[in-house]
Amino acid sequence: MKTAAVQQTDPKEIRFQKDTARSRRVYHVLRILIGGIFCRLTGFSYEPCKIQGQTFLLLANHTMDIDPVCLVIGTKKHMRYVASANIMRGPIGRVIAYLASPIPRVKGASADQAIEAIKYNLERNVSVAMLPEGNTTWDGETGFIPPRTAQLVKDAKGNLVTYRIEGGYLRKPRWAAFRRKGPSHGQLVHEYTRDELDRMSVDEIYRHICEDLYTNVYEVQKKHPALYRGSNLAEGLDLTLYICPKCGRIGTLKAYEDTLRCGCGLEAVYTETGFLKGQNLPYDNIRDWNCFQKEWLSAHEEELAAQTEKPFLTDTRVELYCTEKGKRIRKAANADVRLYGDRFEIAGDGLDKPMVFYWKDIEKMGAFRRSRVFFTTAGGFYEMVRDGGLSGLRYFALYRTLTGKSYL
Repeated sequence: MKTAAVQQTDPKEIRFQKDTARSRRVYHVLRILIGGIFCRLTGFSYEPCKIQGQTFLLLANHTMDIDPVCLVIGTKKHMRYVASANIMRGPIGRVIAYLASPIPRVKGASADQAIEAIKYNLERNVSVAMLPEGNTTWDGETGFIPPRTAQLVKDAKGNLVTYRIEGGYLRKPRWAAFRRKGPSHGQLVHEYTRDELDRMSVDEIYRHICEDLYTNVYEVQKKHPALYRGSNLAEGLDLTLYICPKCGRIGTLKAYEDTLRCGCGLEAVYTETGFLKGQNLPYDNIRDWNCFQKEWLSAHEEELAAQTEKPFLTDTRVELYCTEKGKRIRKAANADVRLYGDRFEIAGDGLDKPMVFYWKDIEKMGAFRRSRVFFTTAGGFYEMVRDGGLSGLRYFALYRTLTGKSYL
């Protein structure tokens, strides 16, 4: 009785109950009012499914920004969503936070708080949905899923539900400047009961998660071709493809309208099927090209690390922000970011001298959509932004490679 009384008067518990009740009503109303319209406008279809467990953790692959809405419509279930803290900024973000009550996850920082919040919800019989890749895919293939996800499943309460979405990447590739028209499809892959999970090891759970959520959009396209029509289809592609396979240089690829070009003469046309066409082009899709980039970085790791006197790459027109005492403060504008083998330096308006960040001192690094890169050091949490796009994939790849961390 005493514990119940404490819970009833605990401000955190009272707020939790109110937020949960509000989000349940919002999801129910929106599903009825806009579910059909959403599917028609976005080309999303789904296989009817029935989740058996009252409480569950749903894991899905991440193909596009509207994946959470697809999950609400495809499962017809209420869930608290783990979402990037960035979407909760500004007036619209605050409205989303109030109505949907997502669990915030700060990219480029520790996930400990988000994990504890997930467990807190599940213990109170509120289901949670999470996109464990943490980012929409850059190349159409399901990305790296942290093994820690499996430990969370093992420790948490309730069933595990795996859900896969296909086709969403080609509707709005993460790197793309413009959206396209075309189909996407969702389906429940498997529901694991708590009894089944208790009998599995963490490694077994992790293997099931990776297998259930894996998809390669180009393999799907070969089996079930679909068209994704739009304008300027290649613009932004140089945010993902940053190493030329013909001349082996970094940062020389430029995208314009439907074509990606390098000064060495390489040309690749992005087609409505998502494949690439060009004379003597070594790769016909972005996924295989990105695999080449990973292998190239691994093979040239020592060569890149040795370039400490002259930058091997420079990004311009970048803004730098730092979070201080909970406030986001701009440190530099119109800045140049010079990348070296052991560090990167940022020099711009607002700085008396360049800020230097050594790769080895970066604790976490991540990206949001196509224009923001986040990283954490002992000195704080930083954010780089550039209008028109900043290749978070490239920064993350270099960070992993130059600090000896697994990236392949």
